[in-house]
Amino acid sequence: MREPGALDEAEVRFWEPLYRRYSSLWKRLFPGAERFIQGGPGWTPEGFYSGLLSLTILSYFVFSLSLLVFYIGGIRVSPLTVAIVAVLLLLAPPLAGHAYAWSLHYTRGERMESRFHAFAGVLGTLLSAGMPVEEAFREIESRYMEELAPFRREVAWINRLVSLNVPMRDALQWVASRTPSPSLSGLLYSLSETYRTGASMADVVWGELSSHLSDLALKVDRAVTSIGGIIESFVTLAVLLPTLTGVLAMLAAFGPLLGLGLEALIAVTSLLIVPLVSVFVAVISDWIVGRVRP
Repeated sequence: MREPGALDEAEVRFWEPLYRRYSSLWKRLFPGAERFIQGGPGWTPEGFYSGLLSLTILSYFVFSLSLLVFYIGGIRVSPLTVAIVAVLLLLAPPLAGHAYAWSLHYTRGERMESRFHAFAGVLGTLLSAGMPVEEAFREIESRYMEELAPFRREVAWINRLVSLNVPMRDALQWVASRTPSPSLSGLLYSLSETYRTGASMADVVWGELSSHLSDLALKVDRAVTSIGGIIESFVTLAVLLPTLTGVLAMLAAFGPLLGLGLEALIAVTSLLIVPLVSVFVAVISDWIVGRVRP
């Protein structure tokens, strides 16, 4: 009896060549996308491209049925429209899929960067207590995952690879190449190289944490400087705006200025320019602060 979900020989002969050509095409167009796929949504590249191919085939099936309905109903569709829609159905699933994977990769990286100090602190404490690095990662997964939830996937990867008898050094390098957090990637690469140099694991972790905090302090200093310049520009505009409005009002007394009378100039200044500038300053300031928010 055939198992549920199993592919028979004919389906394998049809699917495998088509899948290989489809995945190789988009892997060439998006080199290095594997790290975004695994570090973002957490899917395997095989499952990702298989899902995209299935969606593309389904789209063409629905498109073909629609053309058949149009033909039966006597609705004429130009060949140019058919060609454009066919190209879009080919391009839309992989482009949307890669964009989605990249956005999740970036979002996860931002979350992990904001909690890296906590992860490095826990790992450094365990290693300083004399715990081997393999045991330290198992301890983190069993006891600290609630506090270190953004790192759950990376810690699980390391423990799973080690349980499959993959050397710890190779496991650390594999995860470091796929994690969306630059700080965690640097830490894992440093730990993997420690196996070769024989340095203290705990010292490596504390060194990476110190470097991360120094970089964070520099980002905060640059953010404060940037926000200060924006606020100064806003205050300058707020001080000069009444004077500028008065000058424009004097000019408008001799006739419409740029097609606007005195009342229109005051309305544009108070109801348009000031709110737009205020919203711009608030959005830019929040964006700057969000990049360094712990």
